[in-house]
Amino acid sequence: QFHKMVSKCSDTVPVVIIQFAKIKIFRDEVSIQNVINTTRVLVEPNIAEAVSFKDGLALHGVEPSSRVAVLSPRVRPSMEEDFLHTYPVINHFFFSF
Repeated sequence: QFHKMVSKCSDTVPVVIIQFAKIKIFRDEVSIQNVINTTRVLVEPNIAEAVSFKDGLALHGVEPSSRVAVLSPRVRPSMEEDFLHTYPVINHFFFSF
């Protein structure tokens, strides 16, 4: 659905607003995770802040006529990586006398 919304944008950089989401960092990779029945994704919203942001892009060296060529696939750690990160190895040494 997201790809369809972005591809329908005009020939400019799309403004995307994501509300009520979790930002996750795993091995220096940042991803966004939705919150069930809460997260909102707005593409090219007709609100003053988005229009102002888009109008100000040129001031920061972003060409308004450029497009997003490729959106990367969903970033998700493998089950093994997630397990190893969540449950790190801890060495316990027990001595009996």
